[in-house]
Amino acid sequence: MSEQKATDTLDRIDLLNQKLAQLDAMLVMAYGEGGEVFRNMNDHLQDNYLWACSTLAADCKDLAKYLSPTSVESGVGRAQVGGIA
Repeated sequence: MSEQKATDTLDRIDLLNQKLAQLDAMLVMAYGEGGEVFRNMNDHLQDNYLWACSTLAADCKDLAKYLSPTSVESGVGRAQVGGIA
């Protein structure tokens, strides 16, 4: 793998991890104890909140398309995506 491709792969992994962390934090507020606050929001805010979660999930899916096991492991060591080694 070229140095540029390795850098691109690491950038995508970093961005994917960032978006997964954001989505995780948002979803924690939509169920369990945090879900009570969510359920007390008006319908419009709930829709917009879930829309933002859906957009983050779609972004993660798009980023993951470019990350094959070969691109993740070749030249960049064993990278972590979403906390999975």
